Amino acid sequence: MALDFDGVICDGLIEYFAVAWQTYCQVWQSGNQNPTNPPAVILEKFYNLRVVIETGWEMPILIKALVEKIKDDDIYQNWKDIVPYLIEKDRLSPDEIGMKLDMARDERIKKT
Repeated sequence: MALDFDGVICDGLIEYFAVAWQTYCQVWQSGNQNPTNPPAVILEKFYNLRVVIETGWEMPILIKALVEKIKDDDIYQNWKDIVPYLIEKDRLSPDEIGMKLDMARDERIKKT
């Protein structure tokens, strides 16, 4: 028996976005540990575009793409090229972003 837990039994999208936004702020806003509230348009677009994400560490990258005003159609069609472009541009690595994302998620779990 197989279950699709996320999105069927439990919707983790709110948590995914909150942790991704916190990680985005830490990485791209000078290590901001107390991120500001995200613009509503970023939240809405993230929900619609989340389907392009293949692994969790890409969630803050999607937010970065949205903040940089990369068009939705470009994200849908060229996500595999956008991801390396955005991380290499800022001399980051998937492991570094993934580690920050995991730490943010662990902190969030401890607080709830």
